[in-house]
Amino acid sequence: MTDPNHMTDEHPSARPVAVVTAFRAPEDLVGRIGALNAQVDKVVIVDDGSHSLGRLDLEDPDVVAIELDENIGIAAALNVGLDKARELGATHVLTMDQDSTLPSDYVAEALRHLERLQAQGRRVAAVAPARFGEFLVSTRPGTPHPRDPIQSGQVVPMSVFDEVGGFDERLFIDGVDTEFTLRARGAGYDFWVLPGSDMDHSLGEKIPVMLFGKHLTLFGKKRNHYYHAPFRTYYAVRNGLVLWRLHHRGNLGWLTRRTLALFWVTALGIVLSADRGAQFVATVHGLGDGVQMRLGRIPERTLRALARRRR
Repeated sequence: MTDPNHMTDEHPSARPVAVVTAFRAPEDLVGRIGALNAQVDKVVIVDDGSHSLGRLDLEDPDVVAIELDENIGIAAALNVGLDKARELGATHVLTMDQDSTLPSDYVAEALRHLERLQAQGRRVAAVAPARFGEFLVSTRPGTPHPRDPIQSGQVVPMSVFDEVGGFDERLFIDGVDTEFTLRARGAGYDFWVLPGSDMDHSLGEKIPVMLFGKHLTLFGKKRNHYYHAPFRTYYAVRNGLVLWRLHHRGNLGWLTRRTLALFWVTALGIVLSADRGAQFVATVHGLGDGVQMRLGRIPERTLRALARRRR
C-alpha cells in the first residue's frame, strides 16, 4: 500500500476534496477530520442545521466548516459541500458520513484504481469501499460492481457530478445514494469497489433476531436487526417507493431485490423494536406519502403521530 503522504506526487493533477456531512457532530469527529486531511487536498464539513461545529477544534487552514441555518437534509448538505469543493478546484470528491473512518491510504489507492479503469476506457462514476463495518459489499454476480454502494467512502470525479448532477434534495435522507447510483448508471457510468478496502462505519444499534429463544442463524450466520428511529423508517419506506417512480425503467429486477430487503428490515423493526407501534405508523405514513409522491422533510402530522405512539 502507498504512503498517503506521497499521494500528490503520484497524482500531481488530482485535487481530491473530502465532503463530510455532520449532524450533532460527535467529539471524535475532530480525529476523523484530521485523518482525512492527511489524504486529501481540503476537507469541507457541512453541519446540517444542528450548530454543533463551534464546540469542536477545527481550526485548520485546510478544513472548511459550513454551518447551515436549518436542517435541510443530507442530500442538500452534500450539494452545499459539492459546490464548495468545486469552488476550491476539486478534481475528485470523497463523500463521507461523520461516523465513517477510512484506512490511511484509501484515497491514494482509490485514485490509482480509478485511473487504471479510465485508462481502459471505462466510464467510472465512483470507486467505493469493498467492505463497511462487518459487511462485504454485495456486487453484481461475476463483476466488481457494487449493487447499491453507500454514499460514504465514494471517490467521485467532479466531472461525473458536472454531467449527472448532484444529489436529489427532494428525498431529504435515505435512498439519496441509491438514487444517485441509478441516475449515474442511466447515464452510462458504473461503480467499482476498491479491492481489499475496509471502511469502519456505524450501522445503528444491533438487535439480535431471536426465534424460540435462540439467536436466529441463517446460512451459517447469526442474524441481527440494526435499529433506526421511526422517522428514518418513514424516509426509507417513502423513498423506496419513490425510487420505483423515478427509475423503474431498466431497473425492475434490481429494485425488486432492494424492495424485498427493505420489507425484511422494516418488518423486523415493527416486530423487534421497543417502539414497534411508532415503527408501524412510520411505515404506513411512508407508504402513503410515497404513493402520493409527497417529498421533502417529514410532515409535522407524521412527527406528531409518531410522538403519540411512543408515549
